[in-house]
Amino acid sequence: MLLELLDYIAENKCSDLHLKVGSRPIQRKNTVLSYFGRMEPVTKEEMDGIVNDIFTEYAWKNFEKNMNFDMSYEIPGKARFRINISKDKNSYTLAARYIPKEIPSMKELGLPEKLKDITAMSDGLILITGATGNGKSTTVASMLNYLNQRLNRRIYTLEDPIEYEFEDECSIITQRELGRDMVSFDLALKYVLRQDPDIIFVGEMRDKETVKAAIRAAETGHLVIATLHTRDAIQTIDRIVDIFPGEQQSQVKSQLSKLLQMIVSQQLLINRKGGMILACEVLINTPAIGNLIREGKGHQVYSMLETGGEYGMMTFENALDGLARDGYIDKGDKEKNVASRAIYKDKEKERV
Repeated sequence: MLLELLDYIAENKCSDLHLKVGSRPIQRKNTVLSYFGRMEPVTKEEMDGIVNDIFTEYAWKNFEKNMNFDMSYEIPGKARFRINISKDKNSYTLAARYIPKEIPSMKELGLPEKLKDITAMSDGLILITGATGNGKSTTVASMLNYLNQRLNRRIYTLEDPIEYEFEDECSIITQRELGRDMVSFDLALKYVLRQDPDIIFVGEMRDKETVKAAIRAAETGHLVIATLHTRDAIQTIDRIVDIFPGEQQSQVKSQLSKLLQMIVSQQLLINRKGGMILACEVLINTPAIGNLIREGKGHQVYSMLETGGEYGMMTFENALDGLARDGYIDKGDKEKNVASRAIYKDKEKERV
């Protein structure tokens, strides 16, 4: 049953599959949820069978502890999926995210040209942020593949779970999955520093220890790429600082002001021409922005972001303006999705 449903998801370029006992299977395509044809509701026996088929001993131990488990699942030669198993009224529930076999290029994703500057970066911190389901993993995979096709580098990825798989081209890439190849992100970061890395991807900076380890890696001359579930650049800076106790925050601000290379915050929107399209905010860490971060004046960063076009910076408002101008979204979409409605409305008034 599961294989047939996942095969359908891959064939029809849906983004997600949802299964819960008592409901018909559900697909998501271009943000819209819908039931699968005339299929019957999933029974408890069917759901139990699916989980028993895909769970390993490690998965069972982890699930019994956390009542949730993330894993990768592959249809050989066709597609990979990130699967989460959780509980719903004492029964299992499943959510599967489709991961295409082919890694899209940065151009295909519509990523800003400024991201190609990563080929010139040898150390520091690049942060890719956005809400769940807004394409962070795909963006990082595209960036890493861009590097892999051009540079002779030793790249390590630390993921939960592994999503896109890479083949060595100009670079040598090692991919590690939480629970299978490593115990924790922070411990993996500690040991990977002894393995001659050039570039390290951290699947998620989810706690203080992982953030500390990532900062340490960047401080010791490595390029660290990481993701966070934050909406925009300013919130990202605040989140990293606030994860530490008050007495450590001054030091973290100082470290971040020197190590940060760029923050790319992204949001997927419905494309009026079909499919989805990406809107990005790009913050580049200039000396002036570094000073504001160090002095704890994050609220002033936005004004520099607005005027930083010559450095390759872009606000969400700029990105949405461009998408609306090119006919990918309409004015209503732009207003609904802008990071700050107040700023958007003020700008519209100034144009009148």
